[in-house]
Amino acid sequence: MLVEKQMSKVKQGVMVVLIIVTNAIVGYVLYANFTPKRRPKVVIEQTEAPAPQAQKNVSALEVLPEQIDTSLLDNPNFKALKKFGSWPVPVPATGRPNPFIPVTPPPQL
Repeated sequence: MLVEKQMSKVKQGVMVVLIIVTNAIVGYVLYANFTPKRRPKVVIEQTEAPAPQAQKNVSALEVLPEQIDTSLLDNPNFKALKKFGSWPVPVPATGRPNPFIPVTPPPQL
């Protein structure tokens, strides 16, 4: 007949303390890593952008086409370039029209 072995009271107490400490450590690590961080609220004052700066940006865009250097297009090295291939690249047909049909016919019995 088998007799069940019991842990002594001291060992039971040590095991309970170890389980509690382990659970406390795991709980702290989970809480510290997976809760949102508390950050102080930052108040950002909204101010309007000065109109002259915005006007400068718009006027710079209006002048842009006049500043484009087109001398590259007249360069003989640029004119000597050749077109290789076609654009856009044609996409070859891939796959089967119905991917769910068997590739080979089922064996005849």
